[in-house]
Parts: sequence; C-alpha cells; structure tokens
Amino acid sequence: MAKKGGLFAFGFGATATPKRTGNNAGGDKAQTEAKSKTKAAASLTTKTTEKVKVQEEKNSSVLDEDDLFMAAAEAAERKLDNGVRVNGHLTKKMKLDPPRSTASTASAAKSTSPAKSESTAATPRKAAKARAAKSSGRKSSGRKAKQQTKKRKVLIDSDDEDEDFAEADNDDEDDEDFVMDANAAASDGEEELADLVESSGSEAELGSDGDDDDDDDDEKASRSKKRKSKVLQKKNSGVNSSTSGRSSPLVTPQKASRSKSMQASSSLRNAASASKSSARSPTWSPVSGISGLATPPPRKFNAASASTAPSSPRVGVMDAGEHEHHFLPWLSAEGIRDAQRRRPDEPKYNPTTLHVPQAYFEGKASAHSAHLQARKITPAMRIWWDFKAQLLDCVLFYKVGKFYELYHMDADTGVRYLDLMYMKGDTAHCGFPEAAYGKYSEKLVALGFRVARVEQIETPEMMTQRTGKKTGCVRRAICSVLSPGTRTLTVRDGDMSGGSMSRVQLLALYEMPCKETTSPGTADVTFGLCLVDPTTGHFSIGQFNDAANRARLRMLLARESVAEVAFFQDNLSEASASVLRHMLPNAPGSFGSVLHTEVPSTLDTTGREACLARAKMCAKNLTQQRKLYFKGDGIPEGALRELFEVSDSGGLSPRKGLEASAAALEATWEVLSRALIDYDLFSMRLFRMYNLPGTHDEDMASSLGAGTAGSDADAGDDVGDDEANDVARPMVLDGQALSNLEVFENSASKRREEGTLIAFLDKCKTKFGKRQLRDWVREPLQQRQAILRRQKIVSALVAMWQQDSETLTSFRSSLGSLPDLERLLLRIHTIGLQKPKDHPDAQAILYDAAKYNKSKIESLIKSLRGMENAQSALARLGEAIETLRAADEDTFGCLERFVVASDATQASSPLSPLDMAEALEFFQRSFDAAKALRLGAIVPRPGVAAGYDAAMAEKERIEAAMEDALQSAREELGAPQNKSIKFWHPATAKNKERFQIEVPDAVLGRVDAPRGWKMKTKKKGCRRFHSAKVIKLLDEFTRAEMAVENEEEDATRQVFERFDENRALWARAVRAVADLDCLLSLALVSGNGTDDAPMCVPEIVGPDANGRAILELTEARHPCVAELLERAGTSFVPNDIAVGGAQSCLLLTGPNMGGKSTLLRQTCIAVIMAQIGCYVPAAQCRLTPADRIFTRLGASDRIMSGQSTFFVELDETATVLHHATPTSLVILDELGRGTSTFDGTAIAEAVVERLCAVDLRCRTMFATHYHSLVQDCQEFPWVKTGHMSYFADSDKDVTFLYKLVSGIADSHGMNVARLAKLPEAIIEEAHQQSGAFQRNFAAQQILASLQDLANATPDAKTPDGETLDAKLLQIWNRAQRLLSS
Repeated sequence: MAKKGGLFAFGFGATATPKRTGNNAGGDKAQTEAKSKTKAAASLTTKTTEKVKVQEEKNSSVLDEDDLFMAAAEAAERKLDNGVRVNGHLTKKMKLDPPRSTASTASAAKSTSPAKSESTAATPRKAAKARAAKSSGRKSSGRKAKQQTKKRKVLIDSDDEDEDFAEADNDDEDDEDFVMDANAAASDGEEELADLVESSGSEAELGSDGDDDDDDDDEKASRSKKRKSKVLQKKNSGVNSSTSGRSSPLVTPQKASRSKSMQASSSLRNAASASKSSARSPTWSPVSGISGLATPPPRKFNAASASTAPSSPRVGVMDAGEHEHHFLPWLSAEGIRDAQRRRPDEPKYNPTTLHVPQAYFEGKASAHSAHLQARKITPAMRIWWDFKAQLLDCVLFYKVGKFYELYHMDADTGVRYLDLMYMKGDTAHCGFPEAAYGKYSEKLVALGFRVARVEQIETPEMMTQRTGKKTGCVRRAICSVLSPGTRTLTVRDGDMSGGSMSRVQLLALYEMPCKETTSPGTADVTFGLCLVDPTTGHFSIGQFNDAANRARLRMLLARESVAEVAFFQDNLSEASASVLRHMLPNAPGSFGSVLHTEVPSTLDTTGREACLARAKMCAKNLTQQRKLYFKGDGIPEGALRELFEVSDSGGLSPRKGLEASAAALEATWEVLSRALIDYDLFSMRLFRMYNLPGTHDEDMASSLGAGTAGSDADAGDDVGDDEANDVARPMVLDGQALSNLEVFENSASKRREEGTLIAFLDKCKTKFGKRQLRDWVREPLQQRQAILRRQKIVSALVAMWQQDSETLTSFRSSLGSLPDLERLLLRIHTIGLQKPKDHPDAQAILYDAAKYNKSKIESLIKSLRGMENAQSALARLGEAIETLRAADEDTFGCLERFVVASDATQASSPLSPLDMAEALEFFQRSFDAAKALRLGAIVPRPGVAAGYDAAMAEKERIEAAMEDALQSAREELGAPQNKSIKFWHPATAKNKERFQIEVPDAVLGRVDAPRGWKMKTKKKGCRRFHSAKVIKLLDEFTRAEMAVENEEEDATRQVFERFDENRALWARAVRAVADLDCLLSLALVSGNGTDDAPMCVPEIVGPDANGRAILELTEARHPCVAELLERAGTSFVPNDIAVGGAQSCLLLTGPNMGGKSTLLRQTCIAVIMAQIGCYVPAAQCRLTPADRIFTRLGASDRIMSGQSTFFVELDETATVLHHATPTSLVILDELGRGTSTFDGTAIAEAVVERLCAVDLRCRTMFATHYHSLVQDCQEFPWVKTGHMSYFADSDKDVTFLYKLVSGIADSHGMNVARLAKLPEAIIEEAHQQSGAFQRNFAAQQILASLQDLANATPDAKTPDGETLDAKLLQIWNRAQRLLSS
C-alpha cells in the first residue's frame, strides 16, 4: 500500500505513474504494488489534505508537542546538513542538488522496490511516534524518557518553531510522518536525535532546569561518545532520510547512500509537483521587495518558471531573491500599506510601520505568494511580524534562545552585509550568537542601517507559571533601537577603542517660515536645531534665520559631524531637503552614509501654527517626564530654563521667539524615546544653547545666551572681562572654507586626514583631547585678549619643553594610557541608573549576562584607574610647574590654572582640576578591584556594607553546619575517618541537587544506607544521597545564597551610583586633561621650528589708525605642503604676504600651476593657526584677528540640486558680499569662468570694486587670469598687483619659481597644455588662435576709443583730464604696437 503523509500533505494533484520496475527484491507482490501506486497516491492526496486542514485549525492558536518535535527535527537536520553554527557561520558549505525532471523521477522509481520502500519508510514514522509520545508524557518511565522530554522543553521558543510548514499532530502516525518529511529530519533514531539536540546548544539557549545532569562529566562524555558513534554508523549505512520538494538537500558523502525507498518517495512527489504546477500560472508579477530597504535584488519570477515552481516549501537552501517574502503581494510596491493602511503616495503615510493582512496569518491564498501553497503562520512567526509591523525601517535582531535570528527581508540584509548564511527553506532566515551582537550591530549601524534588538523577557519556566502550560511562546519586547545617531556605546556594544575621533551627532531640524507664505522654501525661514552627542550626553539647542540659498544650513552641516538627521514628516521644504541630500547622502549599505529619519507627523496644521504646537508638545513631554529625567531637582538650570518658562507647579511652556528650537527638541525626544535611550541621555542634564557662528542675529544671540557647541571649551582658559564674547563670537569657518582649506579632509580622498591641517596639529594622546582640538580648530578664537592668553600658555609650555622635557614626556606618556574617560562617564551613568521596572531592558533575559556584568565592572575599574592615573600625572606636573614658577613667574605663571587645587575655593580658575584623592579613596576601600574583575561582580570589603556582612555570616554558618552534617553521616555509616565519604555537586549546580553525600560501594557493602536518606544519583563504584539534615540545611543555604546575591547587586548598584554622584568632579578632571593635551600638542608643533623653517609667535594687533585690519607674513609657508615636500627631499619656497591697511586688495596673476592657489590657502591657514593660539609657519606674523574667512576656490556643480558650476560660483560669491565685514579675510580664485569672457570679467570687476568699497575694504586676495580686470583695477590706490614669478625661455619652456613678486604676468596656458600631453599640432593651432584673439580684442578697444573721440566735442577732455589730441596720440601708439605684433 502506498505510503501516506510526506509532502503529499500539501495537496498536489494527480501524480505521475511510475513505470514498471525490473527484477526487484520484492518479487511479484512488489511489482503488483508498484502498478497500484498511482491510484493509491491520488486517494492519499485527498485524505491527507483534509487531515492537514483539520490539524491546522486545531493548532492555529498555540504551539503543541508537534511544534516541539518539529523544532527538534529541524535542529537535528541543521546539525547534520548545515554544519555547526559558529559566530553566525556554518562550518560546512551548503550546496543544492540540481532539480530533478519528471523523467528522472520516474527512472528513480523504476529501480526501487515498493515493499522495501514501505518497510524502510516505516522506521522514521515509528520513531517519530515514539518520540512524540515521550514528549507528551505518554511514555515517561526511565532516564532517557526524562532526558528527551527536557530536550524538547527547552526548544519551545527556538528559532525552528517559526517554520511555517510545521503544523501537525503527534497523535496520528501519518501526520507525524508528515512532520518528519516537511522538516527534512535527518535522524530517525531516538538516541541520535537526543544527541543532536544536545550538541546543537538548544538546552543552553533556553535554560533547561538541568535535572538530567545526574551523572558526572566523565560518564556523560562516555555516553555522548557512544551516541555519536551510533549516529555515524546510521549515516554511513544510509538510514538517514531526506526529502526534496523542488531540489534535493545537501550533497554530502553521508547522504550519497540514502535509502532507495526514500528516493522513490521523493520521485513520486516530484512527479506530482510537476503535474500540478504545469496547470497553474502566476496571477501577478513579483517585485523586488519593500521600497527603501537595502535587500539583495531578487531573481525575476515569470510565468515560465511558475509553471514548474513547487507549491510546497522548499527544503534546500535558496538563493537571495527566491524566498517567500519577495513574492508576497502586500510587500510589493503596489500593495504595501502602513499600519493605518495608507499607501506611500498618500498624506501622512508612515514608512516605519507595515500593515500585515490577517488573511496572511490565516493562510488564505489572497495574501500569499501566487506560486506557493498558502498555509497558516505559526504563533512564533506571527509575533515576529507584529514587531516588524512596528519597526519596518529597522533590521530586527530577534532573540531566540541564545541566538539573534533574522527573518525575511532582514535575513537578506544579514546575508548581504554581515556575511551570514541562509538556513534551509523558503523562509529567509539566518542568525548569530548573542555574544556577537556588538560586532554585527556596529557593522550595520556604520553602514547607515537602524537595528532593533528584540529580547526575551521571560524564561520557559516563567511562561509556564504565567500560562499554566508547558508549551507556547515566551514574551518578548523591543529593548533598544540602534542607529548612527543613537548609539550610546553601552557594554553590549563592545570595546570603545575603535571609537571616532570626532563627535558623532544626531541633528534634529525644524523649519519654520519667517512669514506665512504658500512657498516657505522660497522665502526666508527660521531653523530650530538640536545636536546630540549620544556618546557623551551633550545637547546643543538653538535656532537661526536663513535665506533661500540655505547658506547657513550648509554652514551648519559642514561644521558639525552629523551621523543622523531627524525631521518631522512634511516639515522641510524642497530647498532644505535638497541641501540635506547633497551634503548628507543617505545611502544605506555604504560607509559614510548619513541616516535620514523622518519622524511621523499627526498634526493637521502647518507653518508657524504647527511649530507652536510642536513646541507645546515638547514642553508637555518634559513636564510629564521631569521626575524621571531630573529626579527631585526639577528642570536644571541653563539651556532648558532659557528655552522654557517654568511655572510654580513645575510645568513648562515655550518662550516666545524660541518655538523653532523647542520643536527641534521635540523631534529629538521622539527619536530618543523610540530608541529607548531618552532616560539615559536626558538624565545627564548636559544642555547648552547653540548660536551658529556668523549669523549675526543679535536679537537671537541675546535670547539664546552666550554659548556655542565646542567653544565653551575655552571658558576657563579665557577668563576676563571679554570672556562671554570670547565664547559667543569665535571666528567663523563655514563649510566651504573647511573644505577648500582642507582643514579636516583632503580633497584627494574624502574621510582621510593625511595632508590636512588637523593632521599637522594633532599630537594629542587622548581621544577626548583629539575631539576637543577639532573643536578648537573648527572655531578659532576671535577676541584679541583670548588669543593672547592661550598663546602665552603655549609659549610657556614650549619653554618648559626646553627646560624640563622629562616631566612633560612623562606626563604625555601617562595621558597615552588613559581610556576614553569622556565617553566612559556616560556609560557608567547609564549602568548606574535604576531604570523603571517596566523598562524592557530591565526585564531582558541575557544568556551572556555574566559577560556583560564583567564588562560593566571593567568599565568602572577602567574609569577609576584612569582617574587615579590622571590625578597622579596632574600632581607631578603641578609640582614641576610650581618649581618653574618660583624661578620665572612671568613666563610660567599662566600655568597655575593646571595646578591641582584642594577644593574649589582654592582653585586659580573655574576649570582647575580638583583633588580627587578623597573620592577615589572611597572606592579603594569599598572593594577589591582585582577580585571584582576576576568574578565579574563587586564584593564589598568587610565593614563596608553591613547587610552584605550579615548575609555572608549566615551563609558561612550554614556551610559549617553542612560540614557537621557530613561528619554525622560518616559516623552513621560507621566510618568517621573515611574522607572518601564527601560532598559532591553537579557540574551545573542547582539549588536542590547540591551537597550530595557520595558514599563508595565498598562502604555500603558493609552497612545499609541510614534510614531517612534519599538516594539522588549513582555512578560506577558509588552512590549519592541526601540525608535529612542536609535536606533541611539545603533550604536554608538557598535562602542565604539569595540574600548574598541580593546584597551584592545592591552593593554594585551603590558603587555605580556613588561614582555617578561625583560626575562633576570627574568631568572637571577630564576637561583639565583635555585642555593640557591640546595645549601640549600646539606646543609641540610650535616648538618644532628650525632656521630653514621657522615658527614664530604671531603678533596680535588691533586695526590701524584708519580702522583697517592688517595681515603681514614674512617667509610664510604652507605647513602641510611643506611637510610633504620635506618627506620627498625637497623644500618649500616661502613667500612674503601683506594685505590690509591702505592696500586691502591683492590682485594675483601668473602662470597656471605657478602656486597661486597654494599662496591663498597658506595665508588662511596661518590666520587659523594664529587664532587658536599656535605659532605660525613664518619668520614673522602680524595680524588683526579675522571674524570670518571666506573662500571661493575651484569649480564644481550641485547636480542633485540642479545648480550649474557658474551658479555655484556666484552663490558662494553672494555669501561673501552679504556677510563680509572690514575684519574678514576673503580669498577668491578664478571668479567668472563659467560664462562668457565679457560677462565673467564684468562680474569679477564689480565684485572687486564692492570688496574695496570705503564701507567694507576687507582683506582680499583675488587670483585671476583676466588681464583686462587687473589693468582696469591696478590704478586704484587700495589695490596692488602681484604675480607668481617664473622663467620663460619661450612659450615652450617655462620654469616656475613659486615666488610672489609685484606686477602683472601672463598665464602661459600653452605650457600647461604641453604638461598635460596635448598633441603638439593642437597646441600650435591654439597658440596661433590665441594671438589672433588678442589682436582682435586690442583692435576692438582701439575702435571703441576712436568712436568715443569722434563723438566728443573739440574742446572736451577725457575723464582722466587729458586733451583729445593727447588721447588720440595714445590710441595711435597702441595701434602701432598691435600692428608690429
């Protein structure tokens, strides 16, 4: 009779009739059965289909024992077929058999005996029934039954329960066989399956109760070895079976000898599949998946392939693009909806949510793939879809036991970007161990993805207590949502050693029109902003006005290191969105991508009304959360109180005029609360107001207060009457200047510092010092007194290097050993927080909790040791400073602020480091650091925690009583001196299994076990018991242990809280160390001058007698270029530069590649270095501090914004003309090249005249090749000309001298053409045409002059006062020269 179950259960149509086989082992009877197989198969299909439908309805609500068996079978299959998974990879590479054709399946059926097939196939069916009976308790006697039950119990919530096709009933033999086939179970032996489940790690994943660990390790290892030997024998003998839907499973040597009966069964199923599929055609064309998600491109599915596609789940490993989710109609571009069933093109569409139709869960065909059989979704997979529907924009790391699993489109991302491997089946699935979370989450976040961590928040035991059932799904919750802008570097994120040297920030923007218009993008707007550094907890809040070209928005994006930008849905205008797309490209899957987060909006209003509503919403949220965020202190002083008005009851309301800032803070709150880190960051209370430098919004500055991000690093350094101005008004370096001057990135390769100014200046030893130096360079000082104060400190450190280099070398060496203390302060603050009990992360079940606890302790110990080293280093440096001050107060007196003070009243500066000895001493006497690192827990020293001491005393008393009970047992056995009678504890000690009295059989052979003793376990040569005394004491010992653990946890929490209470003290020390690190770096650079390459102290002066700013440099060099040339064995040619005063404008000409651009850049670099307090690479330097540096260099377009090269040139020039002041420094290179020569020359000349106007006359350096421009402007008294000198034998031989001299020079473009290897014929033709152009232009000028004379009256005079005769003679001479040329 034909075999039931298997893949027939999915309801194929008529099966192909296999041809009659030859001489088979079964004889005539077997041949007769083969003839009747087709008829039996047709009948079987109908019966099994009806049975499966009934069973699916029966199992749709909860997981039963079949789910357990399915999970165990899949785990066994993974072990044999896929290899052991290590760190997310498989040790064996997966391969697929080629698909079998109908002819080949019939041929396979020929060579198979039906009788033998049926008898062989019955083996796994019987084994399945036996295992199912054991798991449900119907066969419960003996240790093996107990073991097998436990093995399945721990798999209740494993990843394998999510396989959609595992719906069957253990009570029916045929249905059990269906489960075996559908899951491709690789083992049919009870002991083999138990061994595979044990070796797969499933028990460790979900934490079984360990009752099966009755024997010692040696005995278990011996039994395990025997079972594995049986497994190998069965595999080699071909007993293992494997089914195939569309293609066969893995090709391995063990599977080469699979049973012929299983081959025949597979052949019949393939034939049935082909017959049914040929009559079916797809109803729709699949798409590539969800728009916007970075998933591998799927393979296209067409009608031809659909005709042969199986309607059953595939068992083998499928390629990317072939899995089920790629063909679901409600995930297609046409069918996708958000949770409110809105289409992407509808207003208020929420791209972070997804509507999953109920029909999909119920297995209705309308919601399933057209080429796969519809089937119900298991409860576990439904839970996954519930989470995915909330977090469509996230990659879900879904905890299953001890692994994080990725399903469907998330699995595609994991395979493509994390090098994981697909599991078998048509549901995309991959995963990795819990311990690898930090590695994989960091990689995805670095690529611009958002990662949501879903944890189990109860164990199977807790689930049983909650539901009263032993089967089902454990509860889960979202515990964190990581993104580039919300990564707080917790202990789960791994080591911080690879952290960024720059501040990686989340930027929230809110755009509000200044006036109510229908097109806010074309009118002036107000931007509210909130910058958050999630690694340190600093918030910077502010707002600024901007024009239609969004120049200030561009400046903000270029100045700040932004990893993620957030904004409310439909808030940004197209002009602003275009700037974001251009400057912060959102390209998930590539390093350097900036994540764009669109916060869903529920408001129906727009414009200023919406802004006010957002501001009020922010005030409401902070009011509701103030007790959680700020404890009993209320709203902290500073930025928040400037942003909001605080009522007597503690309620908040936004201040008038600052609504945009409050709306941006509301967007920030939305992002942080969704990421579940709002409590962590807001409780740091590090808020400050941000005033974008150079906006000149005086009314805004007065509202926001004096403070900018980064510039407050100088507050203590620049004490004095002008301290507030020093901080509020630094020199402005906009994005164009930072890029053109290559301050942080070189032009050859983005994101590289080689050859940049920061690379030349950065000699810092600490990571937090490096970040602070970047802040200093990004915002140089502007006030003269502030510059002089820092300059004096740098000079003192240079002198100290010369007199006591050993001390400074030792100090810097100490700094090099310090961890990233700035970021560690936030990590420890987060660890010490006592989060609400309902917070998901507080309920998460972590199987590597010991590892994470150890990481927490390591962070604390690292911070404490870092503070101790900093305290020691500062103390030694302070002693050396005091010695030098005693000898030379004038030189070294300024270093007093770095001397450690005993308390704040004795400090010479508000930021002087304070003595941390007393605070550190508390931790030194509270616990043993080495022991804490070893144990991964803080164990209080005696006398520190009274509760812990009492709990330990009680535990020790009970342990002593246990020893007394053991001695009493020896006496009862008549062997009081026999030390072989001892306590034994299982390897995985549980509460009720410890303190077993191990008695050798030799002793028990003489006497019986005492009355009242209970035997627990035994092994060869001995037995183990619990005596009545031990049983009584064991309960007391368990309670004492729990008390000790609770006291340890409480002591650990108190230590972290105590550390966080001193956060202001630690931050002050970190700040002092960072300042010293930066100043020593500047001192090293400043003191590195030589006779050939001097470094000078710049003379900082005010404007001259006429109020004009000056800039004078002697033998100035470009430090970065000079350093590169020195490495190459050549030297840099220095130049003298003088701009400002009476002659504010320098018109620069000279050959192409003659050094004009380098001269412009090195002038700006010298000014930046001077205004951060550093020495300047020149013999002499004298300057008036610049309020801003403007640069217009090079040529580029903004293709994504639809802006041409010439438009970009003029847009940048407009910024100069609108915002330049008499103290600004402007460099312009090749203005007007993007249009006709006449238009370009006219625009360039008009710009020069404006920059040289009486009311402006800022310091300007203008490089040009328009000689007519230079000739027209050189007669102005405030303009001087200069060119880069060269030597030319002819136009074919030009030698660059790179020296600035006065006068005008030709461009010699033909020389550059030869250097570029243009064909000589082209160059000769161009040379002739150039001469013709020049003569033609001169002739036109002569004719124009003659025309002017012809129209003049005889007694008229020219504008220069010349007579007409004199002018005519001048024109005649010009004509003669033209003819002679």
